[in-house]
This record gives sequence, structure tokens and C-alpha cells, in this order.
Amino acid sequence: MHSEKHNQGEFKQVLSMKQVVAIAIAAISPTTSVFLVYGEGLSSAGTGVFWAFVIGACIAISMAFCYAELGSVFPGAGGAYTIVRRALGKPFGFIAALLFLVLGVVVTASILVSSATYLNSLVPQIPVNWAAVVMMGIVTWFSLERIGAASWVAMAMLIIELAVIFAFIVITFIGARHSVSFIFHPTTVNAQGHLINTGMAGLLAAVVPALFAFNGYDWPLYFAEETHEPKRVLPRAVMVAVIASVITELGSAE
Repeated sequence: MHSEKHNQGEFKQVLSMKQVVAIAIAAISPTTSVFLVYGEGLSSAGTGVFWAFVIGACIAISMAFCYAELGSVFPGAGGAYTIVRRALGKPFGFIAALLFLVLGVVVTASILVSSATYLNSLVPQIPVNWAAVVMMGIVTWFSLERIGAASWVAMAMLIIELAVIFAFIVITFIGARHSVSFIFHPTTVNAQGHLINTGMAGLLAAVVPALFAFNGYDWPLYFAEETHEPKRVLPRAVMVAVIASVITELGSAE
């Protein structure tokens, strides 16, 4: 009887490799980087934003290797919380969980408000705040559905998102008026509106939004109990997600 109750309480392992990768890349959200984050990088680094994203990509890939290795050693639905708690102890695990909760609230709210602002620019009759609330309700509803069905929705939305990014990259390259060589001589505009060389301080400042743009590649670890063969699938999913995001977002930055 005890074993039957235990089995009933376990998660069903319904997620495949491609479903977990789709969830991770959807969490990274390349369109968020292109339309919401790049502006922050451009304001501080100008055309040097490409190199800021290169630095961010190196850091992200290094962190992804750490997540992949530790996730295979300490698999669990808690993701980073499980890793920190088992490796460093419960106090540090509590701090990790608290930071994750704060990050989830702040990042989700900023993305929804920014998305609602874009929607308002297309349809001015739609109020920004109410649009963000409605989108939050839709996201919550999908989150409460079965993970298998929600993952297919995430995969469909990801295909649309990547199609938009690809179209953006193609249109940008077709309409380019400058040679790619300007990347090797990054410039920005000062307060007086004059063109100046990008300084190291501005370049490093742009690394911060770049890191935010790549964030989300660790999401496969949060589905360890719902994934087939988690010790094999999840580390690979983390690496595939970060590499896919790096290729997509560096192509957009260029």
C-alpha cells in the first residue's frame, strides 16, 4: 500500500529531449533579447554591443557547462536550488530559492510590461497594464496545465518566435548600409550627439543586459522528475539550449 501511494505521488516522465529544449529556449526567449534587451546594450556600447554579447556568450556557455555537470550529479525538480542545497547545505539552498523567486517575479513582470507596451504601440486602444495582466493570466493557465501539453504549446510558439528572428536577421542584412567592418571599430554617441569610440566601461556595462538575454538555459533542470532519462537528457538539453541561443542572438546582434 505504501509503495502504491508513493507511485501515485510521483511525476510522470512524459518529456522528451526536444520538448525540454523547446521549454528552455522559450524561457531564454530570443525575441525578448532582440526587441527589449538590445536597446540597453546599444545605449551603453553602441556598435560594440556585438562584443558585449560575445563576452556574455562565453560566460553563459561556461555557466551552462557547470549547470549540465552538476545537474547530472544532483538531478531534481528544484533545479539550481537542489544543486546548491545538496552541494553547499540548506542555508545556501534557501538563499538560492529566495533569489529565484525574486528573479521570477521581477523578470516576468518586466517582460510582460514590455510586451504589452509593444502591443499598445501596434493597437493604441489596448491599455498596457491590463494587457500585461491578461498575458500573465494566460501564462499562469498554461503553467497549471499538464506539462506534456504545455510543452507542445511552447514548441509551437518557439517555432513562430524563431521564424520572426530569422526574418528579422534576413531583412537586417538585406537592408544593411554599412560594411561588417564597423564591428571591429565600435562607436557610440555621447550626450552632445557626437560619434565617439566605445570605451571599456560602456562595453562592460552592456555585458549585463547580454547576460540577461542568455539567461534561461538552466530551465531543463527544473523538469528532472518529468523527463525521460534525466541524467542523460537534461545536461544535453542545457547545452543545446545555450548554444542555440548564442547562435541566434549573436546573429541578431551582428
